Amino acid sequence: MEATKKLNARAVKKWMGDNAIVVLMLIVSLVVGIIHPNFFAPTNIINLLKNVSIRYIIALGISGCLIVIKQPEIPRAMM
Repeated sequence: MEATKKLNARAVKKWMGDNAIVVLMLIVSLVVGIIHPNFFAPTNIINLLKNVSIRYIIALGISGCLIVIKQPEIPRAMM
């Protein structure tokens, strides 16, 4: 038997808090899509992906550098 988590208000609120940026982006996208129906047109989606792809690759590179580079340790006497 698999353990299943119950979906309650506390779990939903915690998930919404942990993923607030994603939820906000989805809400804004839906509102813009309702106001401007061409927002979800295939040509616009392709254009958005082309514009975002370069920034995504750069962000991945910078994140990798920040994660891989070991920061020098500061002696406790200097803290």
